[in-house]
Amino acid sequence: MSLDHEFVIVDDIDKASWYNLSSDFYDNKSKYEYVSVHDDYISYFADFIRFFTMHNPCKNEDVEGLCYWGLTKIPNEKLCDVIKFLEHLLGIFSFAPDEIHLKGAYITEYSETPNVAGDYENGHYEMLKISKEKMLKKLQSLIDLFTKAKVEGKCIMHSGI
Repeated sequence: MSLDHEFVIVDDIDKASWYNLSSDFYDNKSKYEYVSVHDDYISYFADFIRFFTMHNPCKNEDVEGLCYWGLTKIPNEKLCDVIKFLEHLLGIFSFAPDEIHLKGAYITEYSETPNVAGDYENGHYEMLKISKEKMLKKLQSLIDLFTKAKVEGKCIMHSGI
């Protein structure tokens, strides 16, 4: 199982066609313009991504942010706002050191014996180490993809993990 989210330029199509579109994308990736983004990036930005109202084409309902495990339609009229968001992230990360340390998921470890506090579990946050250069390239790739979709009057299909 891949831990990548795919962002794909697609035509705005009806609900029934989204299933076919998703299958066609995975069968014929070379036909599509897309950017893959690792789940670590999406998870780190998830709180901010929820600021945007997107659309779940499979349930035909609006959602906050991305459908983590399924398909999300990012309509053309939302692309300008998402592009601005990505440009701001690009600006912020341009100040980062060459190796960026981001706080990841909280990992709980269980023990058969209690710790000093009497708890049977301990935990810590995973620390993600990401190259500044890779982060900036990924953000710029997304900006370029979303900008192209906006100019061409298309939308973006997000396919979750």
